[in-house]
Amino acid sequence: MKKQTQFLLIFVAFMLAAVSVNAQTCPKGAIMLGGSAGVTSVSSDGESAVTFFLSPTAGFFVIDDLAIGANLGVAAGEGFSQFGLGPFARYYVLKGLFLQANLNFTSTKLDGFDSDSSTRFGGALGYSLFLNDGVALEPALAFDFGDGITIIGLTIGVQAFLKR
Repeated sequence: MKKQTQFLLIFVAFMLAAVSVNAQTCPKGAIMLGGSAGVTSVSSDGESAVTFFLSPTAGFFVIDDLAIGANLGVAAGEGFSQFGLGPFARYYVLKGLFLQANLNFTSTKLDGFDSDSSTRFGGALGYSLFLNDGVALEPALAFDFGDGITIIGLTIGVQAFLKR
């Protein structure tokens, strides 16, 4: 638990420092295409495992700084695989700092068990570090929970912003 707290403090400090660097936002009508990859810790019934995931995304800015879209997710680890699909909403709260909420419909397979389908809620706190007017690197702290499973992890994404 102590390592998680230290990590969270370092991540929040990084995010706050990054906010002061970039003042760009996304206007209504912009399109976001890209995805993220990362490492997560999956916990269920007192057991935990490390997984790796890949998640392509596509979104549309319905108003300034608010995107609605969909994402796919594929995760794998030792004895674990998962596929998910669901909608998301992302809001830029301050400059490049964003909050994202997800609803994920997932199918999970653990070795020795039948596949299990579930609906889980998730989210992320991240930052869009714009390399130019149309491309951003996006480090984020992500979480997902539901049906007795908790997932927490670090992600790094690359997004292309069209009509920005």
